Amino acid sequence: MFWINSFNLKSDKASAYQQWLLSPEAKSLTTDVEQELGIKYEGTYWTVNGFGDFDCEEWWEIPDWATIDKARESKANEKRDMRIWEQHFMDETRPAGRPRVLRTTEDIKTFSPPEKSES
Repeated sequence: MFWINSFNLKSDKASAYQQWLLSPEAKSLTTDVEQELGIKYEGTYWTVNGFGDFDCEEWWEIPDWATIDKARESKANEKRDMRIWEQHFMDETRPAGRPRVLRTTEDIKTFSPPEKSES
């Protein structure tokens, strides 16, 4: 199951955000979130040449829905989010991101409409 958060960056902060994500500080904070919540950071994905509704998407593999509730109370998640916020990377003047939860093909249930009876 994947928890995806999309967002926009300030145009003058995109490079700084990229460098921060690659920094030892960001890697350490992310590892703390992974360990506290039992989730896996899959990475931050960026749109290319404007192909996308938002600048970035952050992907996390999570074991269950309860993890999203746990994340609200997580000290490690709060610390990482606050560090990002303090550096003013996000562009709050554009529409907010669109969080999503996706499951793999193997992990979903699909339903088919009932067959029509012949009258």
